[in-house]
Amino acid sequence: MAPPKRSFIQQLYRFFGSFGLAIGLIFALFVLTFLGTLEQANTGLYDVQRKYFTSFFLWHKLPGGIPVPLPGVYLLMAILSVNLIIGGMIRIRRSRSLIGIYLTHGGILFLMLSSLITHHYTIEGQMTLAPGETSTTFESYNEWELAVTDISDPDHDTEHLIAAKHFVDATEGKSQSFRPGDLPFEIAVSGYARNSMPKPGGPALSTADRPVLEGFY
Repeated sequence: MAPPKRSFIQQLYRFFGSFGLAIGLIFALFVLTFLGTLEQANTGLYDVQRKYFTSFFLWHKLPGGIPVPLPGVYLLMAILSVNLIIGGMIRIRRSRSLIGIYLTHGGILFLMLSSLITHHYTIEGQMTLAPGETSTTFESYNEWELAVTDISDPDHDTEHLIAAKHFVDATEGKSQSFRPGDLPFEIAVSGYARNSMPKPGGPALSTADRPVLEGFY
């Protein structure tokens, strides 16, 4: 007598809880980690993090510039979480001898949940202080902004902020204008250069592609 045919939902349930899917996901995570590590040499840590590890899909360029679509680590980790819940917590047979496996799978799920919360809700940065100094602000590792500070009030300063995501396209030859808050003037941003830092310099350093403005370049 032939076994009863499983419905599509049952087949989907078995697939997402299968051991083979877990092995495939782990291998895919290995490949993406390897490719992302190599690309850090040319792109930088935070750009690679966004492209490979916090995305659902991405385009990876093979040697020769051929683009290949790949799933992002975010998507793979979401599927792996479902696989762990179904295959490692629900479908697994119940036995006291397997309590170590239950704890291992539960620990992995807890780490993945905490990583998800960290990714979406934490704000990371640094505060550099010399002995005796105090501060109420910190500097983000990778989130940049343009700040205009109004110091006309002796009691407090007022900052008008423009997040970097609004002017990242204002590279050489392009310009974008902003008027945050109640500023009496517009701010024109042009020649935006990533991975750069303003440094003091004299007129001798001024060139067409590196002008010295207000004593800085």
